[in-house]
Amino acid sequence: MAVFRAADDSVVAEVNLPIDAAALSDLVALAQPRGVHAVWVRGSSFSGERLGFRQRGGYARLRADSPLTATDAARPPLSVVPALQVACFSGVWGHHRPTPEPDPEGTFVGLFEGRAWVGICEVDLEQNQIDGPGLLPAFRTADRYARLVRGASSLLASGPVTLETWGDTEATLSAYRELGFELVEYLPGWELIVQ
Repeated sequence: MAVFRAADDSVVAEVNLPIDAAALSDLVALAQPRGVHAVWVRGSSFSGERLGFRQRGGYARLRADSPLTATDAARPPLSVVPALQVACFSGVWGHHRPTPEPDPEGTFVGLFEGRAWVGICEVDLEQNQIDGPGLLPAFRTADRYARLVRGASSLLASGPVTLETWGDTEATLSAYRELGFELVEYLPGWELIVQ
């Protein structure tokens, strides 16, 4: 189990399966008086409805054989990255609170619409990986997530590309598959609000 702050600053206890129902019930009972707002569980052998959990988008790792396009990628200034990450990841299962100062060596790609940044993800150029695409709540559509990933992929070298996401809907995962990504691993996410 790990306890951390989610993107919206709420305190979350996260559990990876396997865990038995009695141990999970004990954890929930201990969480509430300690200021934990939610319990997140990830794993495929869990049926949380009977314990009051609701299913959320989970963790997904996808892979494509090569970068997708040669489009221009919008690069937000580092000064806006932390606030944009918080806004884009708040309320989405699986996202930890970002650090207040982004890695100055990090590479970030954004989605810019209507004279404002509405989406962001990080790109690891050495690993050929796209990490955690996120959008502001009013802009969370499968098409926009796909455009963000397409922009991020344009920075990557030829060869296999990995995409890791948390909390995406099935429509968004389908949009990634339409770009040429194959789902390699998926762990369903579950959430119980305890306060």
